[in-house]
Amino acid sequence: SEQRAQSEYQRLQKKQQELEELEAKLSQEILEENQTLNIRLADSLQAFLRDFNHDGRYHVILSNNAKDNVLWAADQYDITNEVIEGMNERYSAK
Repeated sequence: SEQRAQSEYQRLQKKQQELEELEAKLSQEILEENQTLNIRLADSLQAFLRDFNHDGRYHVILSNNAKDNVLWAADQYDITNEVIEGMNERYSAK
């Protein structure tokens, strides 16, 4: 009957919505898990590189990955503060 068809259609629509919500929830969980694993991997790599270079024979360790070129560098090569100061000075001048 038409009423039964309408009822079945609504049931299927509700099921479809539930599936879409579940998919969104699981996708978010996977994204968060990947982020956690990437952070753990980066921390582990940094710890290994510190130990690997305990004798200080390397000043910079490069990666062949397009995302991060420098895996580790001696503190003397960290110019973050100078760059920030320079950028702030340039911004203030404008």
